Amino acid sequence: MKISDIYKYYTIDENGCWNWTRATNKGYGVVNAMNQTFGAHRVSYELSIGPIPEGGSVCHRCDNPRCINPDHLWLGSHAENMEDMKIKGRSSPPPVHSGEDHWRNKYPEKVQRGEQQANAKLTDAEVIEIRRSYIAGEHRDTIAARYGLSPLSIPDLVSGKSWKHLFVAGFPTLDELKAASKRNQKPGAKVTKEIAEEIRRRLSNGELGKDLAIEYGIHKATISDIKLRKIWAD
Repeated sequence: MKISDIYKYYTIDENGCWNWTRATNKGYGVVNAMNQTFGAHRVSYELSIGPIPEGGSVCHRCDNPRCINPDHLWLGSHAENMEDMKIKGRSSPPPVHSGEDHWRNKYPEKVQRGEQQANAKLTDAEVIEIRRSYIAGEHRDTIAARYGLSPLSIPDLVSGKSWKHLFVAGFPTLDELKAASKRNQKPGAKVTKEIAEEIRRRLSNGELGKDLAIEYGIHKATISDIKLRKIWAD
């Protein structure tokens, strides 16, 4: 649309406001023209009153963000606009991102977890079965293959970094999984040529040396030497 056409798209209410009838953003009218987006009230001010200096704010005397009536608009600084909002009770407290007042803690029933998430690859029942299989001593590669997962995802599932909501009564607990992790380690394991080749393969697939060191019961430095072919080069 043409900038000059904005006065074709409003209705007048009992307060004399010229209410914008097209697109809005956060309650304010917006004008899409010349491949740009402008505030309808700002456009109205410039067309009817004059230029807006850099950093200037166009404020509403009527406290109606959809209004484009030039008689209801006044020019102020950002600070004056914020103070005006505060006086009129329109300012909002900053969002809470943590603690008891975070919306996730206040409304836990609204939080989508586990299989409720649109991109979930597993069901709650499958995650529980994965944890039980791990506790039973099954290797993570075997578990991952059965569910079509990357072996790298299994540690997060069994350590509680993901699907935490399933640590409730009747399901494998975090303590049980930690105990299984220690039991599944291979302290003092002897590195063979086959093991060294397997470690290199898994490193090349993106697995972390520290995780492999725990699994094979060897020092991280040994993993590094294997990777750099300082040992078992042949």
